[in-house]
Amino acid sequence: MLKSLLCTAAASVLMVSCGLDYDGSTKNVLTGTVTNENGTPMANIPVTVNYYNGSIEENTGFDHTDAAGHFTVIVPKGKDAIPKVYVNMPDFNYNPIGYSWVTYHNIDTGKFTDYSYDMGTVKLCPADANKLVTLHINAPASVTKLNAIGTVMRNSIDLDFNIYSGDQVFTTLPYKYYYYDRSADFTVLKNQIITLKYLDANETTHEVQIPVENQNLTYTIQ
Repeated sequence: MLKSLLCTAAASVLMVSCGLDYDGSTKNVLTGTVTNENGTPMANIPVTVNYYNGSIEENTGFDHTDAAGHFTVIVPKGKDAIPKVYVNMPDFNYNPIGYSWVTYHNIDTGKFTDYSYDMGTVKLCPADANKLVTLHINAPASVTKLNAIGTVMRNSIDLDFNIYSGDQVFTTLPYKYYYYDRSADFTVLKNQIITLKYLDANETTHEVQIPVENQNLTYTIQ
């Protein structure tokens, strides 16, 4: 069944250029479901898969969610690059007005099962000021990467801190890092538990649970 699916690759549009090196005989399948904050499936949400090797990024696959919120993107296997998945990236043609977006990067292809990877459920939230609060993170200088995993308005989630660990990605104290501003703000949906995942200078990963209620809050990493 999967072999047939890989051969037809009908659900995705493949756009491969010459910048990165690909294994043309092997395909990877990325699947998942997109819902709103209440768990209702969202249709016609764009999902784009790019490959990134630390310096070059290329678009390799694309799909829209169906009526049940499901997406399937079939892409060639990158020889020297790792997939990034963009869900509902801001675009005048596709992005539902007032909804969040999320990027998943550093997806370890070694964790694929039978050439497939299930992204699980991706929850998007409305840009409604009455439903959102600010989560402010204060971090010591020893923190090198930072993810807020949950229902966040604009988010970029590193799925494997052990890959490209020296690369300053969007959520690792973003551009502010270069000004030595050791803080980050996330606009998050009210009434949820955010998982704060961070990496220290010793390459040790930490996770803490932060309950978010109905008001802005600040969390300080000790």
